[in-house]
Amino acid sequence: MREPHSRFGFASRRVFIFLTRLRARDWAQRSGSVEKVAYESETAPGTGSMFDQIRTDTFAIGTNNEVTFESSIADGRSGLFSDSGGLLHAIALTDTPASDSGDATISNIVRWTANDLGQVAFMAQLDGPGFPDVIFATDRNGVLHRIIGQGDTIEVAPGDLGQIEFLNFMGLDGSFGMSGTNVTSGFDNDGQIAFSATLMDGDFNDTSGVFVTTVPEPSLDGDYNHDGIVDAAD
Repeated sequence: MREPHSRFGFASRRVFIFLTRLRARDWAQRSGSVEKVAYESETAPGTGSMFDQIRTDTFAIGTNNEVTFESSIADGRSGLFSDSGGLLHAIALTDTPASDSGDATISNIVRWTANDLGQVAFMAQLDGPGFPDVIFATDRNGVLHRIIGQGDTIEVAPGDLGQIEFLNFMGLDGSFGMSGTNVTSGFDNDGQIAFSATLMDGDFNDTSGVFVTTVPEPSLDGDYNHDGIVDAAD
């Protein structure tokens, strides 16, 4: 008998997520069997608290069966979570320090997306001076990096710098972008992130544009200065 309050989302390689509105469950089908990914009232990894409401309108599945989803947590926070190889982990949590952002914490995850490789990119508002919007993304090893944010500068031409006043990013939040699919996305399989920004120059003139940047390559063991070479400078 078909459950009347269920929603189904399908992707390639017979991978899918099953969610029920009565008590939400995230499931993935791998190698012909259905496996649980996450379940409301279970402990959310990295939090010590339970999943509260798993969002049923925003999720992604990669070609290697990585399942990424967003959920609120019983302690009042919310976060992005990913299952890779049966291991569920938190990618980002609100009210926790933001990667490469000093003492600033994540106040709100505005929108996010994932590419086919299971890498995740998202824009978040930080709880810091000016409450800036910042884009973060994971590299191929799952390490989270700060990519770019309000207040940063972009060189639009040799010697011509502009400071980011407003920032936008295409994600899966159900409004700016396509809900429940990464057909429309600001993040591709080469680790490139497309974003729009309004820049303010030294004369306080505003100029808007679309830009592309790339997520850093994973660091080598011992490459502490992240220059891609393990040497005496590390």
